[in-house]
Amino acid sequence: MIFYIVFVQFFSYLEITHNVVNLSYRKLIVIIYIILFLSSVNILDRNLRERIQQQLSEQRELQLRNMSDYSQHIEELYNELRSFRHDYINILRSLKLGIDTHDLPAIEQIYNQVLKDSGQALNQSKYDLGRLSNIHNDALKSVLSAKFLEAQSKGIEIDLEVPQEIKPQGMELLDFITIVSILADNAMEAAVETSHPVVSFAFLEQENRQIFIVENTIKEFSIHSDTIFKKGFSTKGENRGLGLSNVQNIISHYPNVSLRTISHDHSFRQELEIK
Repeated sequence: MIFYIVFVQFFSYLEITHNVVNLSYRKLIVIIYIILFLSSVNILDRNLRERIQQQLSEQRELQLRNMSDYSQHIEELYNELRSFRHDYINILRSLKLGIDTHDLPAIEQIYNQVLKDSGQALNQSKYDLGRLSNIHNDALKSVLSAKFLEAQSKGIEIDLEVPQEIKPQGMELLDFITIVSILADNAMEAAVETSHPVVSFAFLEQENRQIFIVENTIKEFSIHSDTIFKKGFSTKGENRGLGLSNVQNIISHYPNVSLRTISHDHSFRQELEIK
């Protein structure tokens, strides 16, 4: 545009001062300008396509990496359970021998040394990861498994509840995953500062609605819900509170989606409801 204006003014000057008819020149400039404009648009379009393709590739690599970690973790759990099954068979054989010989002290010894704490071992939160199999979406499953493993690495106790088969619906998948990631990151960030960090996830389907729940421990007795969604607000410091503001911006585009916040007794809970 600047190129066109400059040359138009230049040929106007020639027309006035030297009686040069510049109509043909103006036509030439317009043609050149159109060519330059289309070339610029083509370059911008190509750069945008390359950038989008790069972002998609990065997201695909991240998803594959998360799924690889998830698969590895499931394999480790399988090996543990297989070993536990083998040990349990030997324990049952020992119990049968004690029962057959009416050796009650031996039976009591086996119970106190082995069986008494076996239930506690099986109730460890790492076995909850297998419940992700009920989620019928690989992208969401990979994100949750990554958050799950990240929390474990930070010493956060995790509880995961996906009681039935479920597939995300009612929102664009990217928006839903963005909200889930923000809520999970905030929950872990707050929980890790407590004496007993706990984060709970639940993905439920009730009648014609889906509910995604994130609950975590907090240092404060409670947090007021009317302030946490303000841009920039955070109990962690300046410019750390943009996440929930972004969540609200996303939800504002979906009349069928709402976010409920509950905080009391050193607990912070957020329920994302999709109708």
